Amino acid sequence: MFVDLEKRPRPLQESLCASFELTPAEARLAVGIGSGKNLESIADELGILKETARSQLKSIFLKAGVRRQAELVALLGSFLNSKDA
Repeated sequence: MFVDLEKRPRPLQESLCASFELTPAEARLAVGIGSGKNLESIADELGILKETARSQLKSIFLKAGVRRQAELVALLGSFLNSKDA
């Protein structure tokens, strides 16, 4: 059995960084949003201020080409499903 090391699955955060040009901090926040958590609980988990999380979320919206959190969740859901296939 041969494994193409260039095609091995990347960790989710790394994939988000590569696909949407997110920073690692933005990718961590996006993973939380994609899993259905609210912004305040994600900020607490990451040890950042809610205002910092809000700023990062705005940046994620711009980079992902969405305007609302629901659109981002839908995009991340389709992204994750296509990566699993």
